[in-house]
Amino acid sequence: MVDQTSVVEHFAAALQRDPDAVAVDGVDGRLSFADVDRRAERVRHELEALGVTPGDPVFHVGTRGPHFAAALLATWRLGAVWRPLEPDAAPARHARVVGRDRGAVALVMGGPDEDRARDLGLRPLRVDLADPAAQGTAGTRSPGATDAAYVTLTSGTTGEPKGVVSSHQGLARLATRLATHLRLVPDDGVLQLHPSSVDISLEEVVTTWRAGCRSVPVPDDVRTDLVGLDRHLRDHRVTVVDLPTSLWIVWLEAIERGEVPRPPTHLRVVGVGSEPVPRDAIARWLQTCGPGPALYSLYGSTETGITTHAAGPLTLQDDTEEGTPLGHPLPGVVGYVLDESLTPVAAGGRGQLYVRADVAALGYRQAPAATATAFVPDPFAVEPGGRMYATGDCVSETATGALVHHGRIDATLSVNGFSVRPEGVARVLGQVHGIESARVHTVREGGVTTLVADLQPSPPGDDDWRPVYEALYADDRTSYPLGLDATSWLSAVDGSPVPLATMEAWRDAAVARVLDLEPRRVLELGCGTGMVLHGIVDHVERYVGIDFVPDVVETLETQVRERGVRASVELHVGDIRSSLPIRDETFDVVVLNSVVQYLRGGRELRAVLDRAAAALAPGGTRRGRRRPQPRPRPRLPRLARRPTRLLPAGRTVGRGDRAAAGTALVPRPRRAGRQARTGGDAEQGRRHRRRDVAVPLRRGARARRRPSCHPPRPRARRSGPHRA
Repeated sequence: MVDQTSVVEHFAAALQRDPDAVAVDGVDGRLSFADVDRRAERVRHELEALGVTPGDPVFHVGTRGPHFAAALLATWRLGAVWRPLEPDAAPARHARVVGRDRGAVALVMGGPDEDRARDLGLRPLRVDLADPAAQGTAGTRSPGATDAAYVTLTSGTTGEPKGVVSSHQGLARLATRLATHLRLVPDDGVLQLHPSSVDISLEEVVTTWRAGCRSVPVPDDVRTDLVGLDRHLRDHRVTVVDLPTSLWIVWLEAIERGEVPRPPTHLRVVGVGSEPVPRDAIARWLQTCGPGPALYSLYGSTETGITTHAAGPLTLQDDTEEGTPLGHPLPGVVGYVLDESLTPVAAGGRGQLYVRADVAALGYRQAPAATATAFVPDPFAVEPGGRMYATGDCVSETATGALVHHGRIDATLSVNGFSVRPEGVARVLGQVHGIESARVHTVREGGVTTLVADLQPSPPGDDDWRPVYEALYADDRTSYPLGLDATSWLSAVDGSPVPLATMEAWRDAAVARVLDLEPRRVLELGCGTGMVLHGIVDHVERYVGIDFVPDVVETLETQVRERGVRASVELHVGDIRSSLPIRDETFDVVVLNSVVQYLRGGRELRAVLDRAAAALAPGGTRRGRRRPQPRPRPRLPRLARRPTRLLPAGRTVGRGDRAAAGTALVPRPRRAGRQARTGGDAEQGRRHRRRDVAVPLRRGARARRRPSCHPPRPRARRSGPHRA
């Protein structure tokens, strides 16, 4: 075989040898090389009509279909760059990949794919509807050797996926070396299993062009159905398959259990790769399948031009003490096993595998820094300017020159043929709401590798409850009486709704405690369904409420408007953890009810309490201003301090009396011991035992401890009019 510079030349040679030979053998029928040629030429004309020129991207959206080969051939005959999109990827990822190329042409194989292409801003062209009547006239046309042929994406586990740009010459050399190594002949049928977004799908097609044999596409619904896959292999007389290690192991286990028969006799080559191949699985396959198909361990990467090394046919004697056999480099591939200083490692020693860049990709698309990091200068190059690709794989070389794989030199994991950086996955998971941190690793069971993440949830907070309450308040709540909407109030014992009679008693007690302070201006943080609002609004001059659920605030505004209250009522949607939307306004009483339980820890609670205290008017309520402020005698010993707390309505704090909202809890000192020393009687001692009292908290003031055994000092009465 003579090496050409493009796979377009390979197809032209096969077409010239036997135009009627079968090129595609699928469930929809067979297509000869002449059929593929005519359809590809028609698609090329339509691409030209749409303004596609050499070097322009041509996207592929969706499934492959029987005309996948024609789509590839048409793109490369025009000199355009093949850009496949992952069939099952999220639209947001597709949109990022398309990026500035919105408006480009996308080749599709069906109606649903056509709609997906339009949603991405691409111009779809139906390959399956192209008129193949035009005679092929461009069979010998070929792009340049160093021109870009295709761009495939890395897994994207270290951030945004990078596009790997590969040349026509690199793809042609791949087809030549693999077809030669596997001894492909025109009678062979090569299974086309991988999706179009995986570069191995190109390898499965172009090797058949090089050998002039058949490609056998697998329907999407058969790809993971072992029974259907076995039937497909037999119906289409497939002779060569290239499987991911995980699928191959599942197939092996199904054969061992008797769920599917042993491979058909016409299957002569089974290639396994994309992830490490366990040695015990190799032995089990050889023992189970006997002298059946030849087993190969294939190695390569997107950056190295897909497959670069092969071990096989493997036998029971091909046993290494540890690691996965990679075998020898394919013809034309030059690799090095180097240490950290780029010095060759002796046989048996371990180092990183580097692959010379004349068979590797051109680099990463629009990422010169990443390209310079991965494609480093080749110190062994004969000509200056040579490069080599650092694979990141730890290997050793046997005495015969074969390579053995020992994992990665970094933390990269291999899962189902994809290289996964665990720190990248953990970083993405950490951005998910409710997850504080993640540890990513793999678990291997039954020969199958599974990616596992151990998640540390974030502390519960206000945002965690927002979607829950939005869903609850979206239901019909008209069955509750006005001012007694008990939506979401459930028993902590059995989860049943709290009885309305109990809720009414709680509501009345909370309202009474607020009104006992005779407030004129009230601020409620977390007003909820308005239980406190409807209870006090007829007794105050102004009420301002804040809640984080828009539907609740809107409902309260409607209720207040229909009720026609005389007080000034203002409702806001806001997050009390960050700010209070009240400008410079102050209030006599600030109410915090059940919203306190949704704050994340003491720090957030203190921040909210500081904002609440700052919103209090000087002097507090009218009732609070009438109360004298006793002072402790200086000679008394200083007591241990306890944190000053604002008491939310409906909450009992300490062992003493219930305190009203907007007040500070001030403990009285224990005096029983002193009475005993001074000879006081027992009754007098009991009168001086420690009690807690509620004292109105003034804005900017600190709560002070006062002994109960000393009367307050008289204060001078201000002249002028005052409120009684």
